[in-house]
Amino acid sequence: MREDGDQEVIESFSKGVPLTNAFEFLFENASDAIYILDRRGNFVAVNRKAEELTGFKREDFLGKSFRKIISVKSMLKAVKGFLDVTRGKPVRLELELKTAANKMIPVEVTSAPLTINGKIVGTHGIVRDFTERKQAEEALRESEEKFRNIFENANDCIIYLDGFGRILDVNEKAVQVFAGLRQELLGKHFTKLGVVSSTNIPKLVSNFASILAGKKVALDLCIQNKEGREILLECSGSVLRIADKLNVLVVARDVTRRKLAEEELRKSEEKYRSIVELAPDGIITADMKGAVTSINTAISSWTGYSKDEIVGKHFTKLGALRSRDLPKYVKLFGSVVRGKIPSPVELVYLRKDGTTGWVEVRIGLMKERDKPTGIQIIARDITERKQMQEKLEEYSQQLEGLVEKRTKQLKEAQEQLQV
Repeated sequence: MREDGDQEVIESFSKGVPLTNAFEFLFENASDAIYILDRRGNFVAVNRKAEELTGFKREDFLGKSFRKIISVKSMLKAVKGFLDVTRGKPVRLELELKTAANKMIPVEVTSAPLTINGKIVGTHGIVRDFTERKQAEEALRESEEKFRNIFENANDCIIYLDGFGRILDVNEKAVQVFAGLRQELLGKHFTKLGVVSSTNIPKLVSNFASILAGKKVALDLCIQNKEGREILLECSGSVLRIADKLNVLVVARDVTRRKLAEEELRKSEEKYRSIVELAPDGIITADMKGAVTSINTAISSWTGYSKDEIVGKHFTKLGALRSRDLPKYVKLFGSVVRGKIPSPVELVYLRKDGTTGWVEVRIGLMKERDKPTGIQIIARDITERKQMQEKLEEYSQQLEGLVEKRTKQLKEAQEQLQV
């Protein structure tokens, strides 16, 4: 129970007796809500901002318990805080207020004992709406959570270092690639990880200095992880300025399989190129528009034209083809492009010295993922065979003439004997 003297002091707040004009001005025009409670927790005074914040009128507050505007969620914390203050202990609480529109708003309450003549007669406090701050904090939390998810689930290694080269954070992919524990990486200098050969350390240090200087750096790096496996990394680094401190972010992609596949492809292409170059048959490739993209040595040997004189030209512009045969070749090319692949055909070609030769060609479409990308021609020089056929035809004609002549002579001889 309060003494009569205390009752008079508390009631005087509602009449403005203890308040000076200056204090009243500050009280009413403060940017935060301000309140005064008696020892029972009833409102004695509130300012204009308290009305704006809650939607309640001043008369709705006075004489009513603070519990009226506290949400159920925050009630226990608010009551405990009020009791602590009445015992002389200032508090700072985050609570949820219930407005006149039954809307919940987050607030920060700073409360302290109200002492008059050395006696605690109530409490007073400042209430700050931090809805925007809460929203900003929630947005920041979501952003950090999203970044953390991206960071941890990235398919590339991500390594975060301070300006001295010490590792501040790594993602799960980096832990897997290094085949160690996260604790073994954090806090270590990048030159002390034991996965980079000593010969590469100076290059790494130089690149790190370039990154700190603001340059974007990309390099290929071979490491040997804790399991002894060699891994090829494609690395890129950039500098981050955070609170006037320079930090470095390194993204490293494990390209071991890709590099091995590229090497196998290179070897395969080299083997294919050797086979093509050494093949006794002529091999020509062209794009779908008819421009020659490659020829092998055999074609140059037969025609006398170098690769530079053939590759890159449209087939209708080649000196190795007779102009009178071009309509036939254009028709043949159109059929191939439309997917009508002819049986082996015999064609005439023109050598650089003006002589002619014969080839038997087989034509096919080159495809990638079932889509035609070009034409490949395999040609076999049949000039000697053609020349032999011509000689045989000539001999055959001569023989037929001789037989015919002999037959005629024999017939004439028979006729003379009969006479």
